[in-house]
Amino acid sequence: MVEIKVNGEILHFNISLSVSELLEFKNFKTERIAVELDGKILKKSFWNSTKITNGQIYEIVELVGGG
Repeated sequence: MVEIKVNGEILHFNISLSVSELLEFKNFKTERIAVELDGKILKKSFWNSTKITNGQIYEIVELVGGG
């Protein structure tokens, strides 16, 4: 079982997921978000190939425009 933290929430998974699949599971719209993995920004080009692993900490933020 894999245990990760996403925006402060502890999640458990019995299957291997990519970051893209995690975002889909959590219903994030991927057009305007940033993903931080263990304190470092994860480039969007790596979301499909990066698998979640036990103990990781994710911060996911939605970017909004304003003026």
